[in-house]
Amino acid sequence: MSTTTGMKRWENRVALVTGASDGTIGGAIALDLVRNGMITIGVARNISLVEKLKDVDSSILKKGKLIPYKCDLAKPDEIEKMFTWVKANYGGVDVMINNAGTSVMKPILGRVLHFSSTYFSKFTFIHLRCSFTCVLAEMGVEEMRTQLDLNVIALTLCCKLAINSMLERGINDGHVINMNSVLGHQVYGHLNFYAATKFAVTAVSEGLRKEMAKKGSFIKITQISPGRVETKFLYNSFGESEADKAKALYNSVKSMSPQDVSDAVIHALAAAPHVQVQDIIFNPIEPTPPGMMK
Repeated sequence: MSTTTGMKRWENRVALVTGASDGTIGGAIALDLVRNGMITIGVARNISLVEKLKDVDSSILKKGKLIPYKCDLAKPDEIEKMFTWVKANYGGVDVMINNAGTSVMKPILGRVLHFSSTYFSKFTFIHLRCSFTCVLAEMGVEEMRTQLDLNVIALTLCCKLAINSMLERGINDGHVINMNSVLGHQVYGHLNFYAATKFAVTAVSEGLRKEMAKKGSFIKITQISPGRVETKFLYNSFGESEADKAKALYNSVKSMSPQDVSDAVIHALAAAPHVQVQDIIFNPIEPTPPGMMK
């Protein structure tokens, strides 16, 4: 089945995409869903960034609809209100794209730095040596909690509410797509706590898939697990003080684009009704140079 033919069944149906800001993976996905005739609700804390998507390709709005919605996904009550609003205005969710996520480029234990210096006094003819050790950039509890709240709890709650929306309406061909990462399958030694949250996404996705099977439902659960993608995500992870590291990385090797990831999402959605794409794991051809993620 071709992608074009496979996407026909989604025309005029409702998709909810979190983290759907301009210039992001979620933004690229939202645009592709609208191009394929879907009523697409783009979710972000700053909906002006979702509105910007309309300027990228205004012609697609003749095919589908893009509805910006403001929601802080770290607040469960706002997520519940969002699904209530979707039900009241559009009936419910047929496709759930959990794309929003966050990370902090800090090791769990912090970086240990050792400093030493020697001073020679020409008056006393004595060498003075001093040294000290300090720990920098240690991940704090709040930074851990922020990642858990968005990457795991918000994602799981959106899965639950979306699936319940489908089951209530007798929708048996709905689709939940969770944005994972290669770090949800293998620990590389950087972004270790972020990797922990992505391993949790793997467990949630597989667990829901088994729960759907027990219910006899054909609602699909898919993970999309990309490697290095050039977005603002890595800049935000490093923080303003070390943003040059993200720039240096992207300048040194060719990374994937948000469109590459969106293509994978469309591939999963366009699969035949009897085919469930469980996980798509993919990387850029050029590996990340050693030491670039420290």
